[in-house]
Amino acid sequence: MRRGTFLALCALVPALTATILLIPRLKPVPRLHAYVGLELVLSALMFGAWAAWPEETGSRRCALASGVAARLIAAVTPAFPSTDTARYLWDGHVALAGIDPYRVVPNVARALVAPWPSWAYAGDIPTIYPPGSLLLFAIAAAFGRALAAWVWKLLVLAASLELLALIDWTLRTEKLERHLPLVALSPLLVLEGGVGGHVDVFSALAVAATIWWLSRGRSARAGAALGLGVLAKLLPGLLWFPLGLSPGRRCASRFSRGFIAAVAGGFGIAWLLGFHPPGSLFIFLKRWPNASPLFAGATALWSRAGANWAAGATALVAGAAGVWMARRGLHIEGAIVTLSGPLLAGPVLFPWYALPLVPLAALRPSAWALGFITTVLLLYEFEAGLEQAIHWSLPSWPLWAIAMAVAAGLAIDGLSRRQPPASWLTTPRHSSPREAS
Repeated sequence: MRRGTFLALCALVPALTATILLIPRLKPVPRLHAYVGLELVLSALMFGAWAAWPEETGSRRCALASGVAARLIAAVTPAFPSTDTARYLWDGHVALAGIDPYRVVPNVARALVAPWPSWAYAGDIPTIYPPGSLLLFAIAAAFGRALAAWVWKLLVLAASLELLALIDWTLRTEKLERHLPLVALSPLLVLEGGVGGHVDVFSALAVAATIWWLSRGRSARAGAALGLGVLAKLLPGLLWFPLGLSPGRRCASRFSRGFIAAVAGGFGIAWLLGFHPPGSLFIFLKRWPNASPLFAGATALWSRAGANWAAGATALVAGAAGVWMARRGLHIEGAIVTLSGPLLAGPVLFPWYALPLVPLAALRPSAWALGFITTVLLLYEFEAGLEQAIHWSLPSWPLWAIAMAVAAGLAIDGLSRRQPPASWLTTPRHSSPREAS
């Protein structure tokens, strides 16, 4: 009975994912609501498959097959509802033309480069993406207007599949295969990567690669992997603190050297080529506030300046808590706390920003982290306001839903008082995925 339920849920995931091909035909606002509804239904299927996991041969293959099929279906869907992919390819096109996208705004650059498809928002600020992302954008844009979007989808699909392979190996090594559905069937990875085409998939891949290398005792390579993640999106850089504190001073030193070399090398090459990152990142953070629960609450209670101070304090407390947990052997738990703090308290939060949390939450599932990853999908209500040509604002109910999910999850975790497994960093494996299989 349990196995039959699991197989049925795994079969439903790609079947329902296929409905994504019909959603773009709807009008803008119903389209967004249908998209969020599909993500929530897929979340329910994911949790159901996780709960029904049968300890039998073949369960892992079924979960992997379902996840791969869903990713392939999502990848052939034209990018929506976000316009981020259009901006990615534009930045790559501008960089290929020899123009610095960190200094020139699109509204000006359009007169300096060959025609390229435009988008509706943020045409008056330079790019915010780190040099590694810009390189990936340029690779896709080099294939021209007709193919660039599909090449980008192919790159994101490859990153998503590689992430799945690395986490699958890590879970098998740690005998935690039962958590595989939390990555294989994750709507964030399937839809935000496959349909939305968000670059955050690469930062999530970097987190998975960091975990993989650390579990094999390769600290320097783990640090370099995390540094490459920073070159795709800055947020994973926060994990330098909890994950870099692996057992032994020598391991921590190697991790730090690998991390610094990758980050410094990437940004250094960008500057040598005439680019000037980080671009308009701080302008972006000022222009689109009130999309995260704690920041919105602090703004309502005090002011925007007070909310900025509260966000900074929360990030520092989360980082300190993450380091404290890591020093006690709870490296993954500390990493989750370190990443979640800035997301919950920062001025800007979109659903795809939570992608790096997915591989971490699969290794150490907790009610509050899974609640956050699930309810963050409700922030697409933010995009619904854009589609109605209102303004960059968000109704309060999605923020309340996220806050209540996190609070309820913390209460559940506190009541359950589960003993976490021993840190995988204390017993590193040195085998390869091929050897493990």
